[in-house]
Amino acid sequence: MFFYLDESGCAGFDLNKKGTSRYIVLSMVVARMDKPLKNFVKRCKQRKLGKRIQEVKWSKTNDVLRTDFLGKLAKQPVKIYTIVVNKERVNENLQNNKDKLYNYVVGLLMENYESSSTYEFNIEIDRSKNKEFLRADFDGYITRKLREQNRSK
Repeated sequence: MFFYLDESGCAGFDLNKKGTSRYIVLSMVVARMDKPLKNFVKRCKQRKLGKRIQEVKWSKTNDVLRTDFLGKLAKQPVKIYTIVVNKERVNENLQNNKDKLYNYVVGLLMENYESSSTYEFNIEIDRSKNKEFLRADFDGYITRKLREQNRSK
């Protein structure tokens, strides 16, 4: 299984500060095979935006591109999971430890994931988790969540 995770919204909790989002949205796309999905995304980016674009910022794209992409994504053999977090309702402990908040929210997404019998998982996340110690903590947490989930079924 291949998991692709990304979030939208800033990590700050000073909701009175200009530019601070009230919500964090985390989405996960799950595919059995990664090649078709990666090729699909690559083709969409090249066709609409050109070959040099590395990352597409959803908030900076137009409605035509969004609608086209989502229509084509709906035809792909994937499952999509999304969770919206209202920052006003986040535990103060997690507000002060944003990496643990990210792990916790991804764990909530994983609880809804319809698991398979495989224990082979590949998770791709955005660049914010590339620091080695953060990635190790994340990997350990998510591995435990997936194992627990598979045992309970």
